Amino acid sequence: KNKQRKRLSHVGVLEFTAPQDGVAVFPEWMFLNLKLDVGGKVEFCLRPVPKVTYVVLQPVLASFGQNVKGDPRLALTDALQKFTCLTMGDSVLMNI
Repeated sequence: KNKQRKRLSHVGVLEFTAPQDGVAVFPEWMFLNLKLDVGGKVEFCLRPVPKVTYVVLQPVLASFGQNVKGDPRLALTDALQKFTCLTMGDSVLMNI
């Protein structure tokens, strides 16, 4: 949670490391979603997140479908496999 920017996101335990008690190292994309500088401090807690069976995604650029190399569905599926959790308002960055 980034209280200053009023941003909240979720991450699965597979997506961070903990080198010592009270410290967690999150992936760079999490800092981008929280609008923090890499290496910045963030408040976090462990809690269960309900399982979702349906999600609506919206491309940032209208030309997304034309710019993806190959099948856009396969590219999106590949990008989403790296996430164990999504939060409303999160961005999924893709190289296209």
